[in-house]
Amino acid sequence: MTKSSNANTVFVQVIERPARKLILKRGINADNYFEYCEEVECDVWDVLSSIKEAIYEPIGMWLPENLRKPGTSVYAQGVEVPENYSGEVPDGFDLIDLPHVK
Repeated sequence: MTKSSNANTVFVQVIERPARKLILKRGINADNYFEYCEEVECDVWDVLSSIKEAIYEPIGMWLPENLRKPGTSVYAQGVEVPENYSGEVPDGFDLIDLPHVK
């Protein structure tokens, strides 16, 4: 191992999250934001931002294999909502469960 003179600091924060749901728009083959916008257009963020019950702001994410549907991309955009969310799910979006994370 060689000594590097260009050290970088990385901060990691572990956050406990309750069980919740995720409203997301899946891509087709996209593995990044730009490919995603070409596939599904960039108005997804506006749709997600209009969901009043959102716990946090919308996010872009790389989905783990267990949250992907066959024939969809690793990259998606979504917003977390409470576990008991019973509101509308916009056309073309999915609603999935996210477990409690310690």
